[in-house]
Amino acid sequence: MQYYDMPSRYDDIPWDPEEVTEVKAGEVYYSEPNRIVLFYHDAQIQERYTAVGYFDPTEDFVSAVEDNPVLEGWDTKIVVIRDGR
Repeated sequence: MQYYDMPSRYDDIPWDPEEVTEVKAGEVYYSEPNRIVLFYHDAQIQERYTAVGYFDPTEDFVSAVEDNPVLEGWDTKIVVIRDGR
């Protein structure tokens, strides 16, 4: 899982959480407060999330996430998310 905290100005994402116990690589969820959660591997979890979309978890994407450390205080990452329907 990789998550991105969003500025509060993007607070118009609908919050309609469901209990999520299993996720597939590529699924994207919203979590309070203002957090986008990307799953780049399949996982067993127990969280309350709102499903918001899907991305293609390519080898390049997974490698980029796994090979880059998280730096506290950096909030300049850009993620493009498309509707999974």
